[in-house]
Amino acid sequence: MKKPSFLLSLLAGAAVVAVTVFGLYNLTGRPGIPREHLSRPIVRIDTYDIRRATDIRFVLTRKKIGDPVEIRFGADGGPEVVRAQIVPYYSQTAFPLVYVLMGGFSFLAGFGVFLFKPYDRRARIFYWLNMSFGAVVVIGGSSYGIQGRTVNILPGILFNIAFPMTLAALLWFARSYSPPRPRSKTGRFWAIPLAWSAFLCAAFLVSQLGASIGAFRVRQQAFHVFRLYIVVMGVASLVELVRAFRHAASEEDRTQIKWYFIGLAAGLGPFLLFYQVPLVFADRPLLSEDFAGAFFFLLPIFMAMAILQFRLLRVNVVFHRGLVYSLFTVFTLCAYLFSVEALRRLFSRATATGDALISVGAAVVIAFVLSPGRRKIQDFVDRLFFRQAYDYQRAIQEFKAGAPSVIDDGRLVALFSETLAAVLPADRVGVLLREARGEGAAISLLAGMDEVVAGKLMALPLEAARPWARVDRIRGVDDMNFSREDILESAGMVVVLAMPRGAGTPAGLLAFGPKTSGHRFTKEDIDLIETLSGDLAVNLGRIRIQEQVIYERASREKSEELVRLKTEFISSVSHELRTPMTSLCGLSELLRSGKISEEARRERLLGLMAGECGRLTRFLTNVLDFGKIEQNTKVYELKETVLGPLIRDVAELVRESHPDGDIELEVDAPESPVTVRADADAVRQALLNLIDNALKYSPGRKEVTVSLAAGPDAVVITVKDNGMGIAPGDRDKIFEPFFRASRAVERDPAGVGLGLKIVKHIMDAHDGRVTVESEPGRGTAFSLVFPSN
Repeated sequence: MKKPSFLLSLLAGAAVVAVTVFGLYNLTGRPGIPREHLSRPIVRIDTYDIRRATDIRFVLTRKKIGDPVEIRFGADGGPEVVRAQIVPYYSQTAFPLVYVLMGGFSFLAGFGVFLFKPYDRRARIFYWLNMSFGAVVVIGGSSYGIQGRTVNILPGILFNIAFPMTLAALLWFARSYSPPRPRSKTGRFWAIPLAWSAFLCAAFLVSQLGASIGAFRVRQQAFHVFRLYIVVMGVASLVELVRAFRHAASEEDRTQIKWYFIGLAAGLGPFLLFYQVPLVFADRPLLSEDFAGAFFFLLPIFMAMAILQFRLLRVNVVFHRGLVYSLFTVFTLCAYLFSVEALRRLFSRATATGDALISVGAAVVIAFVLSPGRRKIQDFVDRLFFRQAYDYQRAIQEFKAGAPSVIDDGRLVALFSETLAAVLPADRVGVLLREARGEGAAISLLAGMDEVVAGKLMALPLEAARPWARVDRIRGVDDMNFSREDILESAGMVVVLAMPRGAGTPAGLLAFGPKTSGHRFTKEDIDLIETLSGDLAVNLGRIRIQEQVIYERASREKSEELVRLKTEFISSVSHELRTPMTSLCGLSELLRSGKISEEARRERLLGLMAGECGRLTRFLTNVLDFGKIEQNTKVYELKETVLGPLIRDVAELVRESHPDGDIELEVDAPESPVTVRADADAVRQALLNLIDNALKYSPGRKEVTVSLAAGPDAVVITVKDNGMGIAPGDRDKIFEPFFRASRAVERDPAGVGLGLKIVKHIMDAHDGRVTVESEPGRGTAFSLVFPSN
């Protein structure tokens, strides 16, 4: 729109407002017949015959307040002639202030939208729609405020022109959203409303300037047909909006049209359904004009909201939710008052006294009744009119509620992606975390993208105040960085944010692909992403802090445990060394003294010394081997080994170390050779450890059996005793270093707890395993399972 046209439109709108204000001023001086005379049938006023009640309106256009008037009544109307004085009409009824407010809001909405969007075609249609609508509802009628003055017919002329044009502008506005119609011409569309305007205006001027009640009656009769025109145009507008909704190209357009449809149905529907249609077909309305017209208040509000929300600003900035809540409450009250009015008409005698007081009291009562449901009304309004904001707020609340219970980065990122996908579906949502590793930094978590995409995005700095975005995929967001569009496009992303940094939060990037709907990202979308990203960063930092606290606590506990184990180990080693050393010293001193002369007794003592030396050797071997195991330097030499002779040698060695014969050690091995790939010394050590344990923890007569069995898949050596057994709760712990069950400590306090650890390490190195079967009080069976050659 060019500037002269813009200024001319503003001046024309200002002229409409000026004439409307003039009409409002005249309306305050509207003349009226005293109410006590209106209850009787009037047949003549001054020189004018009264055929219908509307004829009185024409007569009053020739009068002003204070003029004398002669009223003639019918045969059953009491005295035939009464002389009275014209009184102010609004001294007998309430002034229609609601229509003044309605018109004022329409003017403000029209000017506001037009000033902000003068180049938008729909905004211009909306501007003229509001100008004509405001004039019609404020002036109220063409003949109400003339008062016998010629100049006062100007508002009436405006009313007669604006009324048909308002309906046409409404339909034209609705058609601007629907697909173009073939053979649809603008001139043909406006011909009918222009014809109606011309006819109504001409009839009005003839009736006023020529003082012709006949012309007035012709206009009134034609107005019945005009009411049908009102109904048709209103229904056509609703149909056009439905058609536009079905053919809308995007969700945004459908949402905007929905606002228009709700406003039109709520504002115009009651006026058409309960007032105009009954007048057309039954000449009697179901609802008074004041009550039916009260719903008009919703029409300009909803339409202005829709325009501003989707064409100019966000509705929750210009029109706060509180206003919508209030409007919904007003609508509810209007519906209630409609019910009261309908009941009053149905039961007119029962409510004839004080019907106005009943309506006002009912409004107060319903306000108290609705108050407890205010929260539900607000939720309903949020879901209906602010659905996107409602869904986004719920998503944020759900993420805030669920995130604190997550203790793993991967699960937290998955929750973030699922929450976002539920309300803002995108082709992909990627998360990249980068943390310090040694002297450099490495990617610690990668979700929703592959390494190729991550490599491209790593060219973006991890510290940035504004999100990066592609300008063709963003709508209505100013505070974005569009300088790296090439990187985002090559990575297939639309929006990328640096991970908000906080206490413990790792550096990283959050990347979002195109919306699956094909729409562009809006400011509401970016706000949601930034809010959820901030919550994600806070919880990632929380997880890091929790992990650090747990690690430090575990390290401290481990350090304390190591100190305790070290102390116990030193004590046990000292005891294990002291016992055989003491025995050796005592036996050697006894032999050197020459007191033992019997050969058999000397051989026995030498056997005891050999046993103690073997025990000491095995203990030192275990300690040294455990050190190699801990340092990962223990090496085994695997070669073909025949197990039968090895087992017998070990059994003989053990028997020799117990010359007193207090043990019963049996070997059950086949005579045929059983061969496996093994380190013979390691197998020997494992057997000695198992047999030593079997003897050590067997009370009384010590009975141990070592058996060898060869199968198609495995070779098994089993060491079985009749000892104290192992409690079920300790069986998973016995292969841990330094672990000793409480009953084992009671039985032999000097043990270290390394033997079974070494046995397991030997079998793991041979690709075998150790199994244990035990029953407390009835013995234990350890099996060394080797894979068959």
